[in-house]
Amino acid sequence: MKKSCPIRFRFRPAGGAGRLRRLTGAARLSLVALLAPFAPAGPSLDGAAIAGTDAATQPAIVVADQIVWLPSRKILTARGHVEIFHGGRRLTAAAIIYERQQDRVKIVGPLRLEDEEGRVTFLASEAELDPALREGILLGARLVIGNRFELAARRIETSAAGSRLETVFASICKPCRPGAKPLWEIRARQVVHDPTARRIRFRSPILALYGTPVMWLPALSVPEPGVRRANGLLVPQLTNSTLHGLSLELPYFVTLGPHADLTFTPRIATNGNLALSLRWRQRWLRGVAEVKGGIAYEKALAGPRAFLLGRTAWALPRGWRLDGQLELVSDERFMEEYGYSGKDRLESGLTLSRSGPHRLDEGSALVIRSLRSSDDNALLPNHIVEARHIERRRLGNGAMLDIDLAAGAFLRSSTADILGRDQSRIAGRVLWQRTRLIGPGILARGGLGVAFDARAVGNDSTTPPTTARALPMAVADLSWPLAARDRSGSWLLTPRAQLMLAPELAAVPNDDSTFAEIDGSNLFVLDRFAGLDGIESGSRLTLALAWARQTGRGRLRLEAGQIFRGMPAGGFSSASGLSGSRSDLFVGADWESPSGSFAATRISFGTAGVNRAETRLRHERTGWSVGLDHLWKRADPIAGIPLDRNEIDLSAHRKLRGNWHIRGAISHDFANGLSSRAEIGLGYESDCARIDLSLSHNAASSTSVSASTSVSLRITFRGLGADAGTGPRQCGPGR
Repeated sequence: MKKSCPIRFRFRPAGGAGRLRRLTGAARLSLVALLAPFAPAGPSLDGAAIAGTDAATQPAIVVADQIVWLPSRKILTARGHVEIFHGGRRLTAAAIIYERQQDRVKIVGPLRLEDEEGRVTFLASEAELDPALREGILLGARLVIGNRFELAARRIETSAAGSRLETVFASICKPCRPGAKPLWEIRARQVVHDPTARRIRFRSPILALYGTPVMWLPALSVPEPGVRRANGLLVPQLTNSTLHGLSLELPYFVTLGPHADLTFTPRIATNGNLALSLRWRQRWLRGVAEVKGGIAYEKALAGPRAFLLGRTAWALPRGWRLDGQLELVSDERFMEEYGYSGKDRLESGLTLSRSGPHRLDEGSALVIRSLRSSDDNALLPNHIVEARHIERRRLGNGAMLDIDLAAGAFLRSSTADILGRDQSRIAGRVLWQRTRLIGPGILARGGLGVAFDARAVGNDSTTPPTTARALPMAVADLSWPLAARDRSGSWLLTPRAQLMLAPELAAVPNDDSTFAEIDGSNLFVLDRFAGLDGIESGSRLTLALAWARQTGRGRLRLEAGQIFRGMPAGGFSSASGLSGSRSDLFVGADWESPSGSFAATRISFGTAGVNRAETRLRHERTGWSVGLDHLWKRADPIAGIPLDRNEIDLSAHRKLRGNWHIRGAISHDFANGLSSRAEIGLGYESDCARIDLSLSHNAASSTSVSASTSVSLRITFRGLGADAGTGPRQCGPGR
């Protein structure tokens, strides 16, 4: 049985006898409406108790400038700045009329009704509701969800289960001038809003752009604004490429409970190719997992093409972490051609690790497969097992003990002599160092240590089956920072010298430390080999000078350094800048402005000229930005660089009028005369829509022998779901 909503209030008689009592005053008066049996009219109305504690029996508070009560007809009228509060809901209106016998509230607008959470708001010209403000009919109404998405309707029927709207115009867009059409709107004969499921369901919706209908659907269901996870279609993507023709992707998102979801994306192309990709994600209390996969059927091939990429991570007791990955693909070109991934190397295996402020323990077992057409996987060390322990101990008085221990093994599929070489080895370094401040601010570091390794080699007739080496070392490092300040800023000059004393070691087969080059970050490291197969031996002296200037206009830093050896270094290529008795001269410069613009360059000069030069530029101003990267690298066959590299990457972004912007990017290799990538895009972004149109060209790469050109279009109507539409207003020319 439906509960009635009687009115019970306290008032002060305004003078005179009779059945009509009027409450007026300069200040607004308050009236308390209680959900309890309606009491007889008269003085006994004053002073009743509030009954019940649940939402249905909580009192409704009415505030108005004028309240009139007719006891004979049991009608209450409130006028002027009327406000009603009930169960967390809030109603404001010009006037209300409460009829006790019908137990209904008639409201004269304009009215505004907000729900308990403030997420849904009703606006209407007039309405008839129940006293709990939950069920009723609103005429000439608007439903505003999340303060962004508006649904204007001729009539709204609202209840505890939701709202039903008739003859609806829905949009998040707000035109900037009266009478203008919104960028997009949805028209429908009927709309149902389900606040429990947080869904909006349209019946026979029509999508209109600037008032022109462009699409009709039999039905449409979308999540409320702000909903981050809900079943439904995601943003489609339309692409036209020379490889696949015109193709359409329709991603669909499915929630699998509060901690898991699945996204599957069918792809249809005009050349007859069909593809389907999947992404599954799951989160547990102590772990996460993600799996991506895809399959494609092409008319020109007898069988399907497929890939599978999986990741998982688990927190184990005592601070340990387990990471796993699985990466499989049917052929080298599949993922890049379909845009699923640009990886050129696949890794599958497990990694167990634990890290702390001064310690790292890690072990891994991996299987690696190269997707580069120039690589022969049978000749690559693609089965690898490694373990490592790194620790730093503070001994007091500025002294530290660094311990680095590692063990590993790898296998090649080939059993050919030399080319199919396998290795297993252990290596380590123990170094004691102490730092002191001496004299006029000179920072002095000294250290003693030993590096060692031992290995077993198979399938290589040119190398002994087992070898062992040890390298004692002593190091002294001095730096003297000199600082000064003047009216415009400050500067810092820092000369630095490091002397390393160590004997020469015989070289061993190097399979994991082939890439090394001089740089500002490794001028003073004790070993520039990255893996376990190399130990940098021999005595050497490193000299460097750095100068920095800081002013209100920005910061400028210059540095230069070089390494001098007693004997020519072994194991380094000539293009690395580290070979010979004297390394390349390294020069670096950095400049950064308060606005965020910066420039940086790194150059290494050798006896044959420049071996490596890298430059990065970034410049930003209001409305536009530009970035430039340039790399020159001499050919280094030992490091896997057979040809000189002279590459440039240029990108730019410019804002246009009316929330439009244009962008472009190009990558060009001057050594080969090829542009590996070029793209130009036109975009629009506002509070109600996001549009992106791009034209891109990708040249043939190490994993794709075919060049491709594609045109892509993505349109997002903002305000539905997680994309709440917080961009700039849509105003532009003619808006």
